Order: sequence, then C-alpha cells, then structure tokens
Amino acid sequence: MLAARAGARRVLAVEMTKEVAEIAQELVASHGLSQTVRVLNCHSSKVRTTQLFATRQVAADSRLLCHVRAQVNLDDSSADPWDRRANLLVFEILGTDPLCEGLLPALHDARARLLVPDATVIPCALELHVALVESEELVRLNSVGADVSGFDLTALNALSHRSRAIRLSELKHTMLTKPTTGLKLRLDAPEPPALSGESEVELRAVHTGVAHAVV
Repeated sequence: MLAARAGARRVLAVEMTKEVAEIAQELVASHGLSQTVRVLNCHSSKVRTTQLFATRQVAADSRLLCHVRAQVNLDDSSADPWDRRANLLVFEILGTDPLCEGLLPALHDARARLLVPDATVIPCALELHVALVESEELVRLNSVGADVSGFDLTALNALSHRSRAIRLSELKHTMLTKPTTGLKLRLDAPEPPALSGESEVELRAVHTGVAHAVV
C-alpha cells in the first residue's frame, strides 16, 4: 500500500501465510487500493504472470485467494499490464539468520522469471557482522548441565540446536572480540549472489575468556 501511495501503478503482494494474506487483502480493499494492489497467497516461486488475470475476478470483500497454475508469459509488451515483469522488488524474508528463510533462492527465481533485467531490489545489500562471546547464561539456554537433581543428563546436549535466536542484551556476557564483517552481499546486481559459498574471517581477541558462541 505504501508503494501504491507513492505512485506505483501495479503492486503484487505475495504472502505464504493464509491468515496474513487474507487480512492483507481486506486491508487493501478497505483503503480503496484493490485496483492497484493484488495479494497472492503462495510462495513467490509459485507466482505465474498469467495468474494475475484471475485475481481480478475475486471480489474485494472475499476471503478467497487465487491459486491459478499457468505458463509464464515472458512478453513484457503484453497488452495487459499485469502480465508483465516487475521493475521493483521489495522483500523482507530476513530471519535471525539472514539467509535461513530462503532469500537467495527466491531472489534467483525472481530475477529469472518475474523481474525486468534492470529492476531495483530493496534491500540492495546484506552485511552480516560476527563476534565471539563468552556467556554462561547463553550456555545454559542451549545445554544441560552435568548435575540435574543428581543425574548426569549431558547426553541430551547432542540434540541441542547449533543456532538459536537470542537477545544478547538480556544476557550477562563479555564480547571477546570486536564485531567484524563476516558476509557482504549485493542483492541488486543483475546476477544474484551465489547460492552457497565460504569465507574466512579473522577475529582479534580484545578480552581473555571462553568463546561460548559466535553472534
């Protein structure tokens, strides 16, 4: 709706969660933007350009969302403006781990099928900073101690998660290193970043201690 208010003539909103998509469609209708903004309840990889024709058949107050399977129309000069590739992509599929929600595969797919070659991508870049942290409280969140009412349950630690979302400010901790750039990706280049890769980062210690986690 912000894009429509800013002057975009056609806005396609893609939302996987059914309940969120239904509310989004209701909000679009209630603000009188149904002719400009269309909501699809699916993953972006399931979007087909000819899918957009059928959404015009859905009443503004309907809770039904269109699920149409059709062939991709790559003709950007199509008479129907909805059957064309987009020139702007705005996305927010960034989790605590910025790549855990499939950002890069979705971007690759959008570049290949849904966007014009010089499309603008927002956000245009991703930069991840890393540091080593000492925190006994953090350790206790993700492991079982050797003595639990007289029982040694440390074998359960084999099932502990290797990563988890935390609010470090709420835990007693010591930063053993200064934050360093661990990953930097351009998302707006015509050729998206590789789907996998490795990088080496040098972290210089500023305090002595036990490194319990990389944050």
